[in-house]
Amino acid sequence: MCISPVVYKLSRRRAFTLPEIVVVMIITGILATIAITNWRAPLEREYEANARATLDAVLRAEQNLYAWKGAFTSKWTTLEIDDPNNTDTAYSYALENVTPGTLSIRATRKNQGRGLIMNQDGVITKF
Repeated sequence: MCISPVVYKLSRRRAFTLPEIVVVMIITGILATIAITNWRAPLEREYEANARATLDAVLRAEQNLYAWKGAFTSKWTTLEIDDPNNTDTAYSYALENVTPGTLSIRATRKNQGRGLIMNQDGVITKF
């Protein structure tokens, strides 16, 4: 049986060495970081688009109420829509600065402290 020493040495090798494992882990970590970063931006844009649509729906409901009663409301139960805080997992909503002629609707990104404010004219500002 004539086996060369190189072939014999390779046939006895059964595991990866520590440096090989470390290199694979580093490469995997870099690829995961790039993937997560690229995945988050479109997701955040989608969350914001959903918040803008919700703000618009709340404003329409407030305007309908204003046309009917001549005043805005600060209570979700008075509006003809469901409270968006019960369905939206990304933003929390609040009716603020409610007087007979003015209104602010705030959408705050949960756990981040940033968001959108819409006034009674439909103008949205970021904070």
